[in-house]
Amino acid sequence: MNQDTAADFITRELHARDSLRLGHKFKLPQNNGGPGVPTIFPIFTSSCDEGVVRNGGRRGSSFGPQAILNSLKGFIAPPGNYCLQTNELCSTVDDFELSQERSYQSWMAQLPQWKKGASILVHLGGGHDHIYPLLRACNSIQGKLSIFNVDAHTDTRVDSWPHSGTPFRQFAKVATNPFTLYKYGLHPYSNPPTNFTPLGKGQMQLCWRTDTGLEQVDHFKRYFDQCDIAIFSLDADALDSSVMEAVSAVNPDGLQKRELRCMLDAFKLSTASLKIFGIYEYNPLFDNLSQKGQRYLASILYYLLF
Repeated sequence: MNQDTAADFITRELHARDSLRLGHKFKLPQNNGGPGVPTIFPIFTSSCDEGVVRNGGRRGSSFGPQAILNSLKGFIAPPGNYCLQTNELCSTVDDFELSQERSYQSWMAQLPQWKKGASILVHLGGGHDHIYPLLRACNSIQGKLSIFNVDAHTDTRVDSWPHSGTPFRQFAKVATNPFTLYKYGLHPYSNPPTNFTPLGKGQMQLCWRTDTGLEQVDHFKRYFDQCDIAIFSLDADALDSSVMEAVSAVNPDGLQKRELRCMLDAFKLSTASLKIFGIYEYNPLFDNLSQKGQRYLASILYYLLF
């Protein structure tokens, strides 16, 4: 009879202990093993940072989506029958404009099957430029569109070439349906005056960082309940540097966790028929050794999905 070595014994005992202490971990994109047909939570990734570089930012946000998912996979899986399904939309870019067009076509193929089935659809960038193809696809769906963008910048630059600072103005030029863009957490020193020129079909409502505070959930819920399609777009550089240092433009006076949680509560409770939550601009190359920003963003996904 073969006998275990001391190393084999220790390894087996550690695995047994961890299974009791930690519980079942997430398995992406597999079913968690519950009975019956699982509820599918779609997570779309755009693992490309070309738009950030074109905007003068630092490379690295292309690794953001997978880094966030890696932390999520390390969390204890909640009870229930579900499946987290990932789908990569854009990972490499030879031609930036062509890549955006291909992402748009991918969204057009995917959105119809999710607009009535998923409680919240998740999109992980990359740069904020990846929200432009998503918005174009949402424009094809009949209904009132509201975009709630938590960001230090408006990302409505008037530059003649597209990048991570232009997506909302790009969208306003091609939108065929009216939409409302709420900007929350802006800094005056981060936005030139040209950013605030009118947006064609869209209306833009601004809330400066100096005017923000911890408000009630009902205050934010009205932004989402008055629309059919609600998009919550979180640019990681809206968060205070004490929370998020892993971005190209570190924010010395950004939003705190309690402020953001109030907005997330409202979004999760809203009655919009299609809810999409996106995280953009997280750059794991500049996170600290404890992966503080990465784990925090993954915890947001855990809260919204479950």
